[in-house]
Amino acid sequence: MRYLLIGLIIILLAGCGGGDPTEVVQNTDVPPTVFVPEGTQVGIVEISSENAPAIETLIAEEIAAQNPQSFIPPTLAVTLEEGALPAPLVGTLVASVTEDPQAGQTFDYIYMTQTGGSENTSIVVEIYGDGRAKFNDQEGRISQDAINQIVARMDELNYFGLVGTFIGPAPRPNEYTYQLYIQRGGMDRLINAQDGYIPVEFMGLLSLVRNSAESVVIGMTEATPELTPAS
Repeated sequence: MRYLLIGLIIILLAGCGGGDPTEVVQNTDVPPTVFVPEGTQVGIVEISSENAPAIETLIAEEIAAQNPQSFIPPTLAVTLEEGALPAPLVGTLVASVTEDPQAGQTFDYIYMTQTGGSENTSIVVEIYGDGRAKFNDQEGRISQDAINQIVARMDELNYFGLVGTFIGPAPRPNEYTYQLYIQRGGMDRLINAQDGYIPVEFMGLLSLVRNSAESVVIGMTEATPELTPAS
């Protein structure tokens, strides 16, 4: 009787679907493997000749977007009149080819200022054609030879006809800015300049004007050395 009951239990367990313990359950979420014939180029799409230019443009734009170029300030477009001098780079000058009709004549009046520097000094120079000179609040007189040197330097530069830009951004604390105003006959001109943007030729004229006036100041034993741009 006991063996009969054991047999019935075994039959009932088999009928409840215990199944084959070695049966493998298939995962229906995995996509089936696609058969690719040998020699087929996978991932390559043929592009028609009509669409090629548009695609090349898109590729070029994407490359440019991922590799931006350094910013280059736009160049100022300068329209020159016929026969006019070319616009020189900042810090350089171009002398006019037209001769100054008053070349060789003595100037009537010169006014020069020098401001700034590490000590924020201010210097004012005035020189008249008859030799009278003023350095800040002190007066004196320069020689005819000094006047001739200034006139010669003016004519070398063709002061009233030269073209150039001698001033840039706001100067640093140790830099100087200059103003030079000259009258001669019926002509006059004011030129502004700043350390770091002054050609050697123009700096020579500034130095000559300042040193000529400073050398005659009462109570001074020697003139200031030649002007040089601040470093």
